[in-house]
Amino acid sequence: YCTFTQRTCCSAAPIKGPGGIIVGTVNITCHHLAANSHTLGMAVAMASAVENRLRVSFDEIRNITAEAYKSVFMESIPSGLIAVDANGVIISINRKALNMLSIPHTSVGKNIRELLPGGNDDFYSLISSGESCENYEVKVNTVSGRVCVLSTAQFIKGPQEERFGTVVV
Repeated sequence: YCTFTQRTCCSAAPIKGPGGIIVGTVNITCHHLAANSHTLGMAVAMASAVENRLRVSFDEIRNITAEAYKSVFMESIPSGLIAVDANGVIISINRKALNMLSIPHTSVGKNIRELLPGGNDDFYSLISSGESCENYEVKVNTVSGRVCVLSTAQFIKGPQEERFGTVVV
């Protein structure tokens, strides 16, 4: 038996990753005379902090990956595509829609009504009516002139059927 280890004290706690799989351990080892009754609590707290950071890191990676997929998906659609929330604030928009509506690439986060000139009541009712439609012809006034688009609108509903927003192609 190793006489050195007879004078040591260890406190350890597992570090669990996604799905509860043990991915590591926090181990605090010290001389038995320097041991403290709070050492195990410190090891458990440290393992918990590492688990929380791992969880945040996995969530960040998942969000970055989802955003990359969304971006590629949005830009691969040959039509203009715009998603607005229930208040008309642009959540996402592809380049084709930016060009078609003659609005700046910094439009995400801004209300569509602030970016287009007046006379767009038909377009605004399309995105706020709460009814889905297909092949609806709407004329939109832009800073570059008036464009006529054949639109399809799909509404995004919440768990109580409340309208979260609209996607228009």
